[in-house]
Amino acid sequence: MKPQPPGTILQQMYLKSRFKSWASGRRFLEIGSGKGVFSNTFLMSGFSGLGVDLNAGACTKNEELNRLEIKVGKYEVRNADFTELEKNGGYDVVFSCMVIEHIPDDELGGFMNHCKEMLNEGGRISFIVPASMKHWGIEDEIAGHIKRYEREDVYALAKSLNMKVDHIAGLTYPLSNWLFNISNSIISKNEKHALEMNQRDKTVYTGNREVQFKTDFPSYLKVILNPIVMSPFYFLQWLTRRNQNAMVLYFELIKS
Repeated sequence: MKPQPPGTILQQMYLKSRFKSWASGRRFLEIGSGKGVFSNTFLMSGFSGLGVDLNAGACTKNEELNRLEIKVGKYEVRNADFTELEKNGGYDVVFSCMVIEHIPDDELGGFMNHCKEMLNEGGRISFIVPASMKHWGIEDEIAGHIKRYEREDVYALAKSLNMKVDHIAGLTYPLSNWLFNISNSIISKNEKHALEMNQRDKTVYTGNREVQFKTDFPSYLKVILNPIVMSPFYFLQWLTRRNQNAMVLYFELIKS
């Protein structure tokens, strides 16, 4: 596996720390699974599950990354629209990373109820979303985001679903904030073409982005882009998880 962006590494490290408190979480569904990086995190932690994505190219890369787990029947990849899946429960965790910010408010309720209906009793929705509207930038525009989430949005969402917010934390702070202007510069240089796409095409496009030093890093950078080297930033992330300026928000909703 190629080295992941620093923010992704920090998110993966935080997610692994949460696994320890998930007594029943052994089968997952990832919505917008992309290249399979987060599905791989679940699989390497002992879960089995299903990854669904609209981008066919991303699904192919997901299948390559997680081919051993697919071979033994622990994992399946589908190039499909999540909302067209049968609402049959069976999952302990419904996970997504950077998905619901693409969904208009008038469609979000139906989408979230679909997520809830995929869960076993006591299961959880586990989502990572972009946060802090004051940090709206070109990446939101090229990705087709509708909004960046604030904490009060999460509590309102939980209330509308009659679910409980079990955990909420800001992630990647302060590293993402330090890199914000550099990130915007890289995106402006390499991805302006995406601004001309329609909303759906932008959503599909983000499942398989290939931007050097933004989403794609040379193999030699594994010497610094790894959990050991990133551990001081992980500690900073943990210390500042309540900071309102965090540009990424992680939350868990429990089905009771």
